[in-house]
Amino acid sequence: FTLLAAITVMLAAVQSSLDERMREVAVMRTLGAGNALLHRAVLAEFILLGLLAGLLAALTASAVAWGLSSWVFEMPWHFTPWVLLAGLLVGGLIIPLFGMLATRRVLHTPPLLLLRQ
Repeated sequence: FTLLAAITVMLAAVQSSLDERMREVAVMRTLGAGNALLHRAVLAEFILLGLLAGLLAALTASAVAWGLSSWVFEMPWHFTPWVLLAGLLVGGLIIPLFGMLATRRVLHTPPLLLLRQ
């Protein structure tokens, strides 16, 4: 649930800052940045966001599991590191995928078209 919320918030943030991102990419291209550099920069941004979202999701899931097992089911709770690893892995893969899809238009628009606007 936390990862789905992170994807939704990330897509809304990307859409709201699309014009600013397009201007930044146009200026960077004008200053000599190539497609590979721009793709790597955007990918690194979304990977870090994904890892952070995955970490938050895993910690939230562990906290909810601890609360339910301790207070509702009155069972002993044991931390499983696989939850943390799965959260990081899923967040680190899903958020960059959706982020790159959302910024695809920004990365493929010619800078001259953007600067004329």
